[in-house]
Amino acid sequence: MASIEINGRPTQAEAGETLLTVIRRAGVDIPTLCHIEGLPPSGACRLCVVEVDGTLLPSCSTPAAEGMKVWTHSDRVIEARRTILELLLADHQASCFSCPRGGSCPLESMAQELGIRSRTFASKTAAQESPLPALSRTCVDWVDSALAIERDPNQCVLCGRCVRVCEEIQGLACLDLLRVDSSAGSRMKIGPVNEGVTSDDGPSHSEAPGFAESLRLNIFARSDALTRSEQTVLADPGTSDYPFTPCVNCGQCVIACPSGALRETSHIDRVREALRDDSRHVMVQFDPALAVSLGEEFGLAPGTDVSGVLCAALRCIGAQRVFDTGFAADLAVMEEAAELVRRLRNGGDFPILSSASPAWVSYVETYAPEFIPNLSTCKSPQQMLGSLIKTYYAEKSRVVPESIFSVSLTPCLGRKYEMQRQEFKWDSFYRSQVTPAYTQPLAAAAPAAEGRGEVDAVLTTRELAALLKMYGLNLAALTPEKPNPPFASRSSAAALCAASGGLTESLIRTVYYLMTGSDLAESAIEALRGTDGIKEVGFEIQGVHVGAVAVSGLMNARRILDQVKAGQKKDIHFIEVTSCPGGCVAGGGQPYGTNLARIRDRMRALYDADQHEPLLAAHRNPDLQRLYKEYFDEPCSEKATLLLHTRYHQRLTR
Repeated sequence: MASIEINGRPTQAEAGETLLTVIRRAGVDIPTLCHIEGLPPSGACRLCVVEVDGTLLPSCSTPAAEGMKVWTHSDRVIEARRTILELLLADHQASCFSCPRGGSCPLESMAQELGIRSRTFASKTAAQESPLPALSRTCVDWVDSALAIERDPNQCVLCGRCVRVCEEIQGLACLDLLRVDSSAGSRMKIGPVNEGVTSDDGPSHSEAPGFAESLRLNIFARSDALTRSEQTVLADPGTSDYPFTPCVNCGQCVIACPSGALRETSHIDRVREALRDDSRHVMVQFDPALAVSLGEEFGLAPGTDVSGVLCAALRCIGAQRVFDTGFAADLAVMEEAAELVRRLRNGGDFPILSSASPAWVSYVETYAPEFIPNLSTCKSPQQMLGSLIKTYYAEKSRVVPESIFSVSLTPCLGRKYEMQRQEFKWDSFYRSQVTPAYTQPLAAAAPAAEGRGEVDAVLTTRELAALLKMYGLNLAALTPEKPNPPFASRSSAAALCAASGGLTESLIRTVYYLMTGSDLAESAIEALRGTDGIKEVGFEIQGVHVGAVAVSGLMNARRILDQVKAGQKKDIHFIEVTSCPGGCVAGGGQPYGTNLARIRDRMRALYDADQHEPLLAAHRNPDLQRLYKEYFDEPCSEKATLLLHTRYHQRLTR
């Protein structure tokens, strides 16, 4: 314990605490840009500077020591912060009217607080050379073919947050601080490690084939379309044949970026176009994780469930049908539980790896292809429901599938990539492999099916909020409505899937029922709840041991895979992985400014619903029971396998 003074007031500091932590606990707000809670300090931005005994020091990396006299807002400190921010803004394009961070921009807020109204320093970019090329609408073919995330390097302020999140939280290290050489000299920019520019401690690859294209287009891997029969290999990262980084599109870098340099590829315009087209049937599905976070964009408390008013809002803007993706989460649990029970009884490869998270699937395909046989063949809930909308629902409602425009509302930025995967295209799958008994509705419009997918557009939580505000809708003023049948109901277990551990908890409930014919006496499994990165449980069901692990964050996932390879997890049968730390409640498409407190509030809303809702398990969902009776007969039937399952392959990253 150390006694220090903060702005003349005595304060106690715990051993090892930094000044930033002590100052904030004392109720004083200190601006930061590079700081990430839970990670070691980097001291990159220096905006957290304070005056300690006459010396200016970064508070994030300065340990509190006995007798320190700290001034957080002295004249020297304020002028230092102004200068630092003005230097950052000098190389920032400041396209505020088109920036996705508009209204929630830390740079704008700091400039307002520090009284900065104009640029003091001339931009080297503007004065000496043309700006770095940014991804623009002229690259439509590239954007529409594979990508979920765009980058505008002219908005980057070199805070390094995206680099740290990618490397220190996700364990991927796709991004780095790089040097760009030009006729005007060298400049530093953040980009992909294999983009072709010069790294501080590596050779220049600016002459490598494909460098100009990779710099002009995007930082992320071009995941070329894979058919079900293609086998591909990874390029050697040390060669010029590797110009694109193997990003998995988790979107955590977008959440971390404070300047708008990273953003999702927007689908708002394509959704608005479909809403204006009278010949299109716009069908919308929404994720339970989105329903407990969307309200934050409208001033509601984190964790507020807006499912009812969201249904009303979507109908107000022209959606013909609104479905709950939670229904498909129940469906995925039924299929995955049946797959697990079959292997437990008849033998099979373990552990089964969950396949609900698209970034996790991409991670296995890219970084751990030896585990591809362990991936569950179940599609994600988004793709399952997308498939059902254009088959089961189309037949039931006598709607031509080609007239359906299917929209998914989700907190997961990686779903934008997932919807474009070749496995989920109508031309390569449905027209060639779906049996004639239920392909008749496709026949009339078959020529137009080329390239269309099960899902036609994906909007993140942020995009949905922007769309609803565009139409002048206020969620607080709407009367709640219910989703449309036949995908209207979901269990509380389906909602739990939005939090890390929830899928495993839901799966155990249904596995127990399939093996015993009765429900668990106590459905809640506390060991699987909360924000811990790794949670492990074991059960005995009729003398059969069932072990499971729930993992959030790709770095933790890598640790578990290493343990499996080392033979340390032989009693584990199922591994759930959510790519985003905390689960989909902390997805890459969620509102900016997400912190641990907000994530816990969203989780708490899901856990509270599980206590009070009457429908607790997937197998008790009446709409799901009706679907199996009318269409699939039973889980993992031939038709269910055809429409609800898929196969994955090693990912091509160049």
